[in-house]
Amino acid sequence: MRIVEPGEEHADEECPVCLDELTSNVGGETASEEEAASAVVREMPCRHRFHGGCIDKWLGMNGSCPVCRYRMPAAEEEEPK
Repeated sequence: MRIVEPGEEHADEECPVCLDELTSNVGGETASEEEAASAVVREMPCRHRFHGGCIDKWLGMNGSCPVCRYRMPAAEEEEPK
């Protein structure tokens, strides 16, 4: 997934998973890893945007976009050792 810079064109856009604004400034020097991941905005191939932490958690449980159900390609199976 592509990481995008939140800008003015996305000022009113919400993350469809948590419903918080994509441009909200989560983080800071004391931010946890989860908060830092949520500060990143990721764009799926279907062009829907989410907080990085939100979409990572969602895709861990569901293999599709929560908005349009675009099916993410499955990761290649790890070869047996």
